[in-house]
Order: sequence, then structure tokens, then C-alpha cells
Amino acid sequence: MRYLFLLICCLTSVSGFTALPKVVNSIAKAKQIIVVKTENWDQKQGELNLFERDNNGNWKNVHRGVNVVVGQKGMAWGIGRHPQMRGPVKKEGDLKSPAGVFTLGTAFGHTDRRHIKELRWPYISITCSTLAINDPKSLYYNKIIDSTMVASPDWTQSEIMSLNPFYLRGLVIDHNEGRLPKRGSCSFLQVWQFVDFGTSGSTAMNANEITYIINWLKPDHHPLIIQLPIHIYDQIKTSWELPN
Repeated sequence: MRYLFLLICCLTSVSGFTALPKVVNSIAKAKQIIVVKTENWDQKQGELNLFERDNNGNWKNVHRGVNVVVGQKGMAWGIGRHPQMRGPVKKEGDLKSPAGVFTLGTAFGHTDRRHIKELRWPYISITCSTLAINDPKSLYYNKIIDSTMVASPDWTQSEIMSLNPFYLRGLVIDHNEGRLPKRGSCSFLQVWQFVDFGTSGSTAMNANEITYIINWLKPDHHPLIIQLPIHIYDQIKTSWELPN
């Protein structure tokens, strides 16, 4: 009985938040974490820091204070490795970036992977046929595809990625991997337009910082990205064993 009580306490975070084993296990497995914080749910400016575990398993800040922008209307809870939480919920077209704990998908860019030094992460070169599908009715919703490989296109909404200069370099945030309709699609780390101009639902920064992050990532380190308003991060950081 005492063991059961301690287990329940470990899985229950402060302020009524419940940290399910899924998020705790994912963070425990990670050796690299990208942390993005904003002042509140509606703020579009934020800060990014990179953390690695040291030889003792403690988090060490290895790249700090990167200025970023998130969605034009801030952030809302996405679908990732975290449990369902109280607060705004991410939806398609809401101009909000997904908040929560997420794995990372493929990197991408307008140049061949040979132009990125020290690259260990999966990477695709964007061509004129590379599309990001944001049509909730499509079987390819929330995917990056090569349209020449699809025999029967079923989408009415998509983005030709080669025409977007902000995809010079980028990285997929694995929000809504189950591709639930209208819960949001195609959220990336990408190049920003201006320092004070929010995105349609991605997290953006200087192109050099994006390249640094892509080169830094190691597949066997199981990296995660965590995006949260500061007050939420402070409430759950201890129970979820996040960097302090």
C-alpha cells in the first residue's frame, strides 16, 4: 500500500497536473532537449535554450538565449508526448504554435544535405514537388510529401514548400502524429520573417540558429522539443524532470 501511495504521488504533479508515464519516460530517455518558453499563452516572442545531459545525468545548458517567435496568436496545447492538460487547445488555422512535449521529425531545406556540415539527422531536400498538406480531409494531412509519388491526390489545401523562403532550413515538430482532423498540421522550426512577426503555427528564428540545431541533434540521444509558457513550465518542471 505504501508503494502504491508513493507511485501515485510521483505521477501527480503540482497544481493538479497529472504527469502520465508517457511523458516521464520520454523525458527520461532523452539526452537532448530544446526548450522554448514564452511569457504567456498569447505572447509571440520567446526564448530557446538547448540542453544536454552530462555524465551524471543532469541537464546542462549548452546553447542559451536564442530569440524566437511562435504563432501570431501565441501557443495552445498540441498533441505530443504529454498528457491532456487544462488550457487552450491547438486547432487548424488558429495561428498558434503547439505547446507541449514533442519528438522531432525530419530536417529539410532548399539545399542538398551535403551543404550542411556535421549533419547526423534525417534530412530531405525541398524540390518544386515537395508539399506540406494542411487539408484535414486528406489522407496525407499533416505530412510532407513528394507530389510526384502520389497517384491520386486527395487534397485541396497544401503549401508548395519551395516557394517559401522561410523553409530555407527547417525541422519538423511531431505535433499531431495521429493526424487527427483539424487539430493542427505542419508545425516546424523554421526561419523567421522578422523578429517581431509571428508565424502561422511554427517556431521561427535566425537561419544560422536553425542550422546549428540541426547539426547538434543526435538520433541516439532521442531529442525532444518542449514549448510552454513560463508559468506552465515552472509548474510541471519538477514532476516531469525538466531542466531547471
